[in-house]
Amino acid sequence: MRALAVRWKPFPGLLGTDDLENALRTNPATSRRLVDDGDADAAIALAAQSMHRTYVWP
Repeated sequence: MRALAVRWKPFPGLLGTDDLENALRTNPATSRRLVDDGDADAAIALAAQSMHRTYVWP
């Protein structure tokens, strides 16, 4: 039986969770549209109060 030759990269350690939002936002990601149904711009224009949001997940 032969041994598998393995080279490990240095581990930089885990990021802290003190600034979780920033940690999630700076993590490499791909934007994806979850739902594209209806006329969102018209609905926002007719709303008494609009709240623009961006949701991120790991």
